[in-house]
Amino acid sequence: MSNFARSVFSAGLPSRVAICMAIALVGQSPIIYADPGPGAIRVALTGLPKGLSPGFYGFNLDFWFAIHAARLDNPTLLRAAAALHPMVLRYPGGTLANYWNWRTGWFIRHDLPSRLRWTKHRTHVPYTLSRFKTIVNATGASPVFDLNLLTSKLSDQLSMLHQARNLGLPVRYVELGNEFYLSKAGYKAHFPTPQSYAHRAWRWATAIHHAFPRARIAAVGFWHVPGQRPAPRAAQWNTGLGHLAGVQAITMHDYASPARLIPRAMLQGRLDTSAIPLLLGLPFQAVRGLDESRYELPASLVQLPIWVTEYNLGPLRLDGHPHPDAIDALWVHGLYNATLGLLLAQTPHVQMALVHALIGSPMFSVLQSAPPYQRSASGYTLSLLYRAAKEAISLQTLSFAPEPMAHPVPFVRLGKMPAYPTLIGAVFQSPRGQRAVLINLSSRPRTLDMGKLLGGAFHYRERYAPAQMTVAANQIPTTRSENATTSFVLKPYAIALLWKVIPRPG
Repeated sequence: MSNFARSVFSAGLPSRVAICMAIALVGQSPIIYADPGPGAIRVALTGLPKGLSPGFYGFNLDFWFAIHAARLDNPTLLRAAAALHPMVLRYPGGTLANYWNWRTGWFIRHDLPSRLRWTKHRTHVPYTLSRFKTIVNATGASPVFDLNLLTSKLSDQLSMLHQARNLGLPVRYVELGNEFYLSKAGYKAHFPTPQSYAHRAWRWATAIHHAFPRARIAAVGFWHVPGQRPAPRAAQWNTGLGHLAGVQAITMHDYASPARLIPRAMLQGRLDTSAIPLLLGLPFQAVRGLDESRYELPASLVQLPIWVTEYNLGPLRLDGHPHPDAIDALWVHGLYNATLGLLLAQTPHVQMALVHALIGSPMFSVLQSAPPYQRSASGYTLSLLYRAAKEAISLQTLSFAPEPMAHPVPFVRLGKMPAYPTLIGAVFQSPRGQRAVLINLSSRPRTLDMGKLLGGAFHYRERYAPAQMTVAANQIPTTRSENATTSFVLKPYAIALLWKVIPRPG
């Protein structure tokens, strides 16, 4: 037994907790558990309700849609996207927005960085506002327009917004560019400092508000995730926005890097079991970093809402090279995205959370990129979360007693990862009633006593799979739908959607 394990017993912890911790340590696990045992866990509402924006959950569209715009005529794709229940869709996407010509529905032909010069020679179907409207109509989502501040002019981007409105697309959410805190040569040439960006953003926001008084406009901020060391430009970005005014929100993006916490020993072709709880602790660490990043903003901006217009798990890289398929298609990836999505909904000041991307590379896709556009692991988890939030006007966090916790052991790559609960949940309130979402982040089933939380008997739909299972056409998570009166068993690594049983008359 290690000295650290011995200290667990001498710390005066309850014997059951101490034993669980010591066993984990002896097995060289990077996580120690404070487990409440096999009894029922009581579930209750806690804290005050938080208002929920009507455009809270959705997706970034990005490169795949630009390249494959012709597929927006495919009814199978449109049905698959609608079944995910997105509230907002981002056009034209992230990085490509900085080089986008909305009139041609394709990239600009000048000032392209070397990695985008292939676009000059590619045959394509224009990804126009009219084609984008097809998926907006099919899903009922609202657009988020990400403007081109880098290689276009204000007058041209205002024309785009006017054209969108003429097509029946509401101009409700507008972003002023994408990720200018990155140290790319083109970004630094146009915006040498955050102050120079703030000045242009202010001028653009003023003009947009004059033309579209009801539009909500967001400027670029930087999300500093604990344990990751940003480049100097990014590290100074938030504090340098002191002259920014005229906006109603700040955008932030998160791509947590698993490489910093998963050493090579935990990768044997696939993700090692001992790395699963580390991965599932990342969303809690990310949310802590989001709050810290907000307080880096100048006092005039710190109370503004946050729009998370991109988030996902970053690609796993070892020695600077991608490690293909180590995490991308695994069930645990879907649990990660649903967990961070639910935590963001519970976080004050956050008003939007968009997953990157609806369709794209395998490491990010919510829908697979070829017909029949089957869901990835994230598609299976997020469809339940988004269904709960559809039409919701508020949510309230759930508490669990006793509360099962995971405690990361001090570990060279972890930084300061906090202890985190392995059960999370919330109740979403809409004019039609209540829906609850519960997520089990542990390898153990949990008996949950819901009491009268949903007003008595309830239905639940649960999805679960082994954390390391690859989600594919011939291997999908188990989905089961049942009725319950007061309690039910939530499977390991599961997400469940609950709603009240409405008795039929007669």
